[in-house]
Amino acid sequence: MDSSQNKTSTKQKSKSTYQENVEASSKVWFFAAEKGFINKLKNIVKRLHSNDKENFLHITNQLGQTVLMVAARHGHVEMVDFLLNLFDEFDTQRTRVEVGLSKADYRGRTALMLAAQFADVETAEMLVNLAGVEPEDMLEILELQNPSGYDALAIAQKCGKQAMASFLSSYFAETQAKVENNSDAEESEEDFDAVTIPFPASPRVKFGLPLPTNNPVIFREMPAALLALSPAPAAPAANAPAVDETAVVIHQFLKLGL
Repeated sequence: MDSSQNKTSTKQKSKSTYQENVEASSKVWFFAAEKGFINKLKNIVKRLHSNDKENFLHITNQLGQTVLMVAARHGHVEMVDFLLNLFDEFDTQRTRVEVGLSKADYRGRTALMLAAQFADVETAEMLVNLAGVEPEDMLEILELQNPSGYDALAIAQKCGKQAMASFLSSYFAETQAKVENNSDAEESEEDFDAVTIPFPASPRVKFGLPLPTNNPVIFREMPAALLALSPAPAAPAANAPAVDETAVVIHQFLKLGL
């Protein structure tokens, strides 16, 4: 057997050994997540290749639960924080939502529902503060229900966990307000009608400002309150030349700094 064949054989053996280690580790990391053995879990992740670190976040146990869900269910805050940081490192926003927070186990329970039922407020707070999740997506996560029709808040209330229920209720209201504000801002932007007014063809409008010619100016409709702040134009003298009303409006805008 020549040297090239020996190298190929060594690589194949190394790859086979690595895959065996990954499979063995997958059985261990759920146990570590359940017991809160954070250092053991960190050492396992450190030995994984980049692609396997991503897969590590997706793999489920016999209950259909990811490592994050197991850690959240048992209230291991430090481990939940470590796993959420892995999402920030390897996954897109959509994966954070779909795998990190929206994914449910075989009984229809998300990580947040498991934390609401079994863990403490700190665990739930860490989950909902996952970076890169838009308020609209977070609101959908908060509204997710298990097969019995209970969301995370209802689960906390049903289990008599007042502190958890209070936190989730406040967070729900805060998130809902953010979504409504975003919606109002979008509607306001859509409803805004920009008006283009061309300047007159004459080279200069004699109102104290050197206005450019033949260039459109985009401006918003002046609110009545601001109009009241602007002094009313003086009555034209007898035989005075006609005043360009368009230029007057623009001049008022410029004076008010709009």
